[in-house]
Amino acid sequence: FNIFDIIKIINTSLTHNDNMFSDPQPIKNPYDNLPFQKHNLYNIYFFIKFNINHYNELYHKFFLTNFCMTSFIHKYEYILREENIKRYVYTSSNERILKEIKKMIEDFNLTMGLADQILIHSDFPKEKLIQIFKPYLYCYLQSNFSMIAINRNYNYQKFLFNMEEFYRYNKLFGRRILKTTKVFKL
Repeated sequence: FNIFDIIKIINTSLTHNDNMFSDPQPIKNPYDNLPFQKHNLYNIYFFIKFNINHYNELYHKFFLTNFCMTSFIHKYEYILREENIKRYVYTSSNERILKEIKKMIEDFNLTMGLADQILIHSDFPKEKLIQIFKPYLYCYLQSNFSMIAINRNYNYQKFLFNMEEFYRYNKLFGRRILKTTKVFKL
């Protein structure tokens, strides 16, 4: 394996979570599946820092805590949560994302009046729905799960504004429109 494989292993280990709750795991050697020793983690850190043009914020924060997992979680849980939200939105399965999008639209509809709701027909293409609403979902999850209060408030306002704009320009989005034609018999 190369250094970029190790960086992926590091990111996967440090951002491990259980339903948005951070649960970082020890960084393990892929050959023997044993956790790296502290001196190995230092060597990897300095190799990354001085030999390749790559900055890894989480690994740097882990370095600042002397590779102590307890201190890392205690000091930087807010950063881990932000990263977990991003990974959840952009790496989860389509079924899971679709479920979250439906919940998001349902919550948005509760804030709107009965006349101003986004209604998605069950036959609407799922891939298209996911593609369109992923950025909205990111703001929605940030507004619900971020540990940074200002971030939560900002993303909630951004979410509402963007969804209202979306609705204003696409009032019939996701609905099934049936056209009838009259047939005249002679």
